Amino acid sequence: MLLGVCIFSSLGWSPLYKLYKLGQNQREMNEFLDEHGIDGFVSWSGRTADSGLLRVSVNQINAEQARHIADKLVDYERIIVLQVSDSEMTDQGLHELCRIESVRVLTISNCPELSDQGMAALVKLKNLSTLHLFDLNLSDSAVEHLEKLPPLSGLSLEGSGLSFEARKELRRHLLGIAPF
Repeated sequence: MLLGVCIFSSLGWSPLYKLYKLGQNQREMNEFLDEHGIDGFVSWSGRTADSGLLRVSVNQINAEQARHIADKLVDYERIIVLQVSDSEMTDQGLHELCRIESVRVLTISNCPELSDQGMAALVKLKNLSTLHLFDLNLSDSAVEHLEKLPPLSGLSLEGSGLSFEARKELRRHLLGIAPF
């Protein structure tokens, strides 16, 4: 009887049940990645079910795997951090991943197949606050697409392929940093 009171009360589902559901979702997502041969993991951290962060980290994915991931996560409202690294992901794969609009922090590293045009997909991430682009083969032409992002609270472009001047212009535009 006590367990029933802890999980459900007159106020609705309790934080304990929310924690249980988050753990269940985490296990389900990790099994999903395994079933689709995707190297990665899903983790959840936080003090309470309402303040937790959901982190999805995947490696060595292609466009088809990106589509599977997006199909599975598109309706999740708690995707806070998405990390993609060491992948043959193309512009189409990034386009697929950007359907997950709840992403707030996006890190893309060592994905040499991504092009300047692929950066246009990032504008679909309406909740994006921090963007990290590392070890990519972008050119200054990517600035045209990246400037369309809403203001960010964090931006890292080391090894992105962008020139110093282009990085400086993006920081000024997206972070509101005055040029020096």
